[in-house]
Amino acid sequence: MPDLVFFTTESGDVKDAHRESGGHVDPEKECCSVQHYTRTQKALKRIIYMIASVNKGLGYVQGMNEFVGLLLYAFCEESNEHFTRHIEASTFFCFQTLLTFLGDDFCRLLDDDHTTGVISTVRHFDNVVRFFDPELFYHLEKLGVCAEQYALRWIMLLFIQEFNIVDSLRVWDFLLSFGDQLRNTTMFVAAAMIHSLRDILLQQDSLSDVIPMLHHFPEGNVNPFLKIAMRWILKYGIDFTSKIKRCTVEEIIDLRCEHGLEKRGLKKAVSKWVSTFWGEE
Repeated sequence: MPDLVFFTTESGDVKDAHRESGGHVDPEKECCSVQHYTRTQKALKRIIYMIASVNKGLGYVQGMNEFVGLLLYAFCEESNEHFTRHIEASTFFCFQTLLTFLGDDFCRLLDDDHTTGVISTVRHFDNVVRFFDPELFYHLEKLGVCAEQYALRWIMLLFIQEFNIVDSLRVWDFLLSFGDQLRNTTMFVAAAMIHSLRDILLQQDSLSDVIPMLHHFPEGNVNPFLKIAMRWILKYGIDFTSKIKRCTVEEIIDLRCEHGLEKRGLKKAVSKWVSTFWGEE
């Protein structure tokens, strides 16, 4: 989410926001000093209201404001001018377009649907990690760490809450560069993020050590895990993650064997380990 001062600056101009704040803002002091809605705040309210009105099946869902805030900030920065109605309209239509790819996750009626919605999204992510890094996947599973506890936020909010504004826009630039393959690209990036932490995560032996780390992704350059995601995309194809969305554990193992990531002789041993882990023997 952009700095609070961006929304409390009357002009809605990015440069004015940084100039007035001196590069720093005290959220508590700033909130108390605002006696009226600025143009940017009013625009954010109008956009969210219109989105909820147009998409009656969704209504307003927590997190939508994060998207609108980032888009408003990006358009104001790109235009290099004060906030205008043109920017407001562009933000609305961009977010409406994003919802065509993300809408199912925001629909409460689909929360318990195993073919679409958040449960399907979590299972989809699980399969992607299970394919690219099964050792890490089963280690986290053994600790009781599940995707709902960290990855669902990454995917639903397109990583907005994980990084500062500059890095968030860098990640979005990568995601949106693949056009209508946004969901597949998001899965690649999310899996690459956790894969980039594998050495640290494999050393942890409790859920309480892992979850805080995944909720507060280490600050730094986002390019390393974006490069991992790009390498996977080039090797397996952008639509690969959608192909493994509904695969069983056995099918994932078969795919790893086909791609030379796992030896055929290990398949039976791995299958037995999985069965033992779940108490199926």
